[in-house]
Amino acid sequence: MVGGAPLNEEFFTAIGTDDYCRDDAGAVETAKEHVLCKHNRTKVD
Repeated sequence: MVGGAPLNEEFFTAIGTDDYCRDDAGAVETAKEHVLCKHNRTKVD
């Protein structure tokens, strides 16, 4: 997962990461979704 002011979606695509997040709050929500998927759950608490 990459993100933040110095990075953009083009960079994310070029390096092949799993996700791009615009800010830290988005990164937290995205990380929660990944963890829930890994554990076969669908709802973010």
